[in-house]
Amino acid sequence: MYDRDAAADYARKYGEDGEYNSEYLGFDRTIDRIKYAITNGTKLAWDCANFASQALVAGGLKMNDEWYFKKKTNKFRIIDNLFNNVGLYRNSDNELTTSPIEYKFTDAWSSASKQFDYFRNTENNYTESSVIKLSYKENKDEYKEYIKNTVKLQNIQIGDLMYFANEDDGAHHATVITSINDDIYFSAHTSHRSDEPLYDHLEGGEEWVYIIRIKDDAE
Repeated sequence: MYDRDAAADYARKYGEDGEYNSEYLGFDRTIDRIKYAITNGTKLAWDCANFASQALVAGGLKMNDEWYFKKKTNKFRIIDNLFNNVGLYRNSDNELTTSPIEYKFTDAWSSASKQFDYFRNTENNYTESSVIKLSYKENKDEYKEYIKNTVKLQNIQIGDLMYFANEDDGAHHATVITSINDDIYFSAHTSHRSDEPLYDHLEGGEEWVYIIRIKDDAE
């Protein structure tokens, strides 16, 4: 069973400024970005989907071959050059590396657009219904009534996924719904947000959000 409270608590806690779970890479944390670029020869993407994935795991969802993050210690240290005493490691692909730690993750874990496509697909058994689209209303009272009615009608809950989208980029920013009151409140990374009101980020109407309702029995 999906533990919505646990997912929301995790996202709220680690959405605070400067908070990261050391069990994972912080894709927007400078030291992690530098280390990853040096040891892997490529840059990390932004942290929003990585963060949303962590919250889902905290809620009890199990990683699989299409959606995972793996952290492994490269145990097999060798001496590449006996004269210079150069220490290297072998990773799980039997490749030499200077890093004692190996990280692997899928696009569905780390990319907002790929994650959106993965979790909205009913065949993957995380949701059984279509995504909900919410848009900006200039009148705030009208907006609040719109949110209230949509939340009730569509059974939107904490722990559901919410993605910001626009015409140019489609779904481009992953967040987790962490509170519902007079507005929908979300927590996220890149930038850090904890219980942030949705209305403030829709102003102007150029952005909207898609909500994926995670099933209670998702695992």
